[in-house]
Amino acid sequence: MSFRHANQPKPSKDLDISQVAGNVSDDLKRLIAYPWESLYTARDEDGQWKWSGYNAELFKRMKVTEVSVEKNALEPKKFTGKVVCEMDVERDMINPDRVLQGGCTAFLADMCTNLCLLAQAIHTGGEQNSTTQALNVVYHAPSPLGDRLRIVSTTISLGARTMSARVEMWSIKYHRLVASAVHMKMLPSPPKQKL
Repeated sequence: MSFRHANQPKPSKDLDISQVAGNVSDDLKRLIAYPWESLYTARDEDGQWKWSGYNAELFKRMKVTEVSVEKNALEPKKFTGKVVCEMDVERDMINPDRVLQGGCTAFLADMCTNLCLLAQAIHTGGEQNSTTQALNVVYHAPSPLGDRLRIVSTTISLGARTMSARVEMWSIKYHRLVASAVHMKMLPSPPKQKL
């Protein structure tokens, strides 16, 4: 995921972040809570910045409720990023059995772990341009149509070349773990020189 390009628009100061808890700056909360405003944008044919990306409308329905970066208790020189989101399981997210579809679960795990990695990277003074190396999803219980998910993503490590995060998706309605995942990312190799 390429987090930001230098000339991408910044999120508007008018975006409501009153529902977003956490200890990061308001600007970072806006960036994480409204990623379609600046992070996942690209120029269209007319040169305008527009939201782009797979399943854009699904991502827009996610409500970010917390963005935090804390000192890591076990490694005091390191930090842990955390992003908490909520969303309802709607008709376009389910399989024929009327429960959250596995591919949709993987998409949510990917996007939410990207947000916590980005929050930590920016909060600690950097930005990352990374690509997925592996995404391991474990499905624990079904989440039926109409369920509400609480998605908690935390960073595991954020190094110079590799980074990782974990996520747990909880059913608020049924009080059970729906899925968990570990997402490994790496910096892409530079393009090979032409001879």
